[in-house]
Amino acid sequence: MMTHMTIVVFALRAIVGANVVALDGGEPVRDAVIVIEDDRIRALGPSSTTEIPAEAEIVRADGAWLVPGLINMHVHLGLVLPGRLAYELADETDAELALRMAKNARTMPFFERIGSPPWYLERVKTVEARHFRSLQLAIEEGVSIALGTDQFPFEPNDGTTATVREAEYYVEAGMTPLEALRAATIAPARLLGLEDAIGSVTPGKFADIVALESDPSENISALRSLLFVIKSGRIYPDARPNRLLE
Repeated sequence: MMTHMTIVVFALRAIVGANVVALDGGEPVRDAVIVIEDDRIRALGPSSTTEIPAEAEIVRADGAWLVPGLINMHVHLGLVLPGRLAYELADETDAELALRMAKNARTMPFFERIGSPPWYLERVKTVEARHFRSLQLAIEEGVSIALGTDQFPFEPNDGTTATVREAEYYVEAGMTPLEALRAATIAPARLLGLEDAIGSVTPGKFADIVALESDPSENISALRSLLFVIKSGRIYPDARPNRLLE
């Protein structure tokens, strides 16, 4: 009897030359080696003490700063507001909703895309100051905060994405850059009960990593300086010319 064998090839890569931000406020790992096997981080440490497997693909990221993938805890892809949009989508099926959410995840400004009426757009402006003061009070009282935008996570906002701009708002409201970075990474991972799998650049966790030009724990706006992203071990470089990744 013939049997079938499935062979799974695990990718083995070593990211070298970058600096890894310490979310606990400690010293970063400078000139680091991160060994990634398939979708997990296998090893992390200084290049002077961390062995690179002979069969690993070498990815140079000299001078880059690495942080965990950002987590946005409050987004809307299938939102329906009262009014015209609600009328148009009254008979929407589950399949149509799924397709609309997929489209929304890729296109058009947030409030325009979801069909916000003029009164809602005006309301957004009038409550902004009160919302910001509420954020300041929460920070002052030490409330555990996980980043959330109430927008599409990729939504253009003040020259960057909604997720990055939200982290900047947290600093403007009183957080340190490191606290804002934690609110976008390890804090939501803990609230989700997934701290063992995501939220930090740590051996054993998923290889979800963002590479930046400078240190966001010193200046949160460094999150705007994206070089490349690693998602589940796969590298997505910035396609623009003259970027750092080789």
